[in-house]
Amino acid sequence: MVENTETYFEDSLNPLSTVGLSAREEKRTLRNYPKSKIISIYERDLETESKSSVQYFYYNAKHFQHFHYIYNLMRDCHERIESLRRTNDRRNCMAENVIIKIGIAGEFTEDKLDLISKRRGRREMPTLNQQIWGESPILCFQKSTKSALKMLCKEKACHKILIIPDPNQNEHERVEDSIIIIREDKEQILRTISVCLEKQIRHILQDWLDNLSVEYFGKHLPGIVGEIEDIRREMFDENSYHITDASAFRGASSESNVPGNVIKYLFRRPDVNSFGIWRNSLFKVFVKKTINVDDLEHELKELNHAFFKKYNLEVVKGELVQLNTLKQGDSLVPNPPTKDGTYYEGTLGGFVTKTDDERKIYAVTCSHLFEKENQLAYTVNPVEGAIGKCVFTCTTTDKFYDFAAIEIMGSLSSKCDVALRREDEKEISAKVYNESLGCINFVHKIGAKTNVTKGRILSPEYYNKALPQNTFLVKGTGENFSEQGDSGSLVFSRPRTGRQNFINVIGMVFANNFKLREDDNDSDNDQNLEKNKDWEGTQNRDAEKVEANVDKTTSSNTSAFSVGDDDKNAEILSCCYRIHPAFDLFKEERGVDVKFKDDLPTPSSSPDESYEEIY
Repeated sequence: MVENTETYFEDSLNPLSTVGLSAREEKRTLRNYPKSKIISIYERDLETESKSSVQYFYYNAKHFQHFHYIYNLMRDCHERIESLRRTNDRRNCMAENVIIKIGIAGEFTEDKLDLISKRRGRREMPTLNQQIWGESPILCFQKSTKSALKMLCKEKACHKILIIPDPNQNEHERVEDSIIIIREDKEQILRTISVCLEKQIRHILQDWLDNLSVEYFGKHLPGIVGEIEDIRREMFDENSYHITDASAFRGASSESNVPGNVIKYLFRRPDVNSFGIWRNSLFKVFVKKTINVDDLEHELKELNHAFFKKYNLEVVKGELVQLNTLKQGDSLVPNPPTKDGTYYEGTLGGFVTKTDDERKIYAVTCSHLFEKENQLAYTVNPVEGAIGKCVFTCTTTDKFYDFAAIEIMGSLSSKCDVALRREDEKEISAKVYNESLGCINFVHKIGAKTNVTKGRILSPEYYNKALPQNTFLVKGTGENFSEQGDSGSLVFSRPRTGRQNFINVIGMVFANNFKLREDDNDSDNDQNLEKNKDWEGTQNRDAEKVEANVDKTTSSNTSAFSVGDDDKNAEILSCCYRIHPAFDLFKEERGVDVKFKDDLPTPSSSPDESYEEIY
């Protein structure tokens, strides 16, 4: 048998790649740090298997989907950290995947293993190049609670989980804190396992925070710290094993957190450009250069003491300006290409169906692409003729959302892949998320221009007279969240559940490249405000002209809004709006109630994976 090792990470930002090294060589690579741990699996198993009734199974981490998602968030963040540190040491690379080791104490049946994963774990040790995750929980399905507790108390493990039909029964006496007692429910079992597995990630992230320094990261430090904190918030509560996704956010509301009197006051002031909540702890107000900042801060705090005790107030002299999002690479066009091969494009965000007639299929996208109802829609894919016509486009200024619905022709219904996909491209059930965005950390989108991207919600509530209601801002992690050509993309997030059997659809991208620029003079601002008003009322924006060319593509039109000279140093943001009010408006004005496909099974591994190939 080949000797393998499992490791934690050292006290720096670097994970150790010591799988397969001898114990002596590994000790030379580790610093003298209490969190560092090195164990020879081979030696440990020889010692414990003769004394223990535990049988061990080895699973690919992807079968524990919430843990796998968190691990990939951490891995992606680590790549960014190493890039900023400019280290090229391959030993610093985190493994693309890890193996999860689960112990089963006592007797069990095959149907009990199904509660852990549809895929059977292997009993054999992993191969040389596969890294075993440091946390290894032990589960027990023993019928007799007393004998199960006695059995678990003998085992030396950080996480011991007793699974019984009724955790509230009085059969068992008070047990040690290390034993977690839960009911026999698949969601709760997966959630509890994930909590145990994620404990190591908490240690790693804390080590990173302890070792971050301005010397290495400079102006990027706040962004890296914020991303690490968001990963931590995305994880399960380490002290809770019984909360469901619904109960975790019970009481959260989609009502505005910004008081109405503050909104009205700021909108009445001509020297205020826009404002919003930033990262759930800061309230930013973007103003003209001539404003008296001290007076504004004083008046706002007097207006609502309670709100500004909760949110720190920051007044910024400048404004966020936008570039339009229509550009080549999208998949939905309002007109067929002309003879010279030019056309205007937008993104097909996804498909919804009528709730009482699933044969009625609608494509959702942005209304600045389809400004008139009955306008035909085309795709650049090999489909002959129009795919449908616009049956709803939001044109009212009092309830403005950049939303349009295209009813798909009945003859093409069978060609529509109605199911949504999440960021790993697996088909998934989807639910409309109408709760507070303060509970959401990471979001994803699939756009025609930039495909799959990940971002963090920078402002869960952003207000600007020229923009749709319920606007929120997203900043990409490592890359732009969206670029020109991605407008119409649906924005979604993962739920905090063990099964991970749906996604929460939050909103839609309608503009990108929002940038903060300094307010140079009042005349420029007045001109920009006039453009904003015109865009709000008519929804006319300069479209990007696209020339279809096999070897070269160019865009002839510039943005409708200037971004100033400091383009390279500007912070790139994506502007999105909440989708549920747009759906409500569609129902209110056209009597059409729609939904995403929400009856798909939990996504699993690829169908062509064999039963044995779990690694």
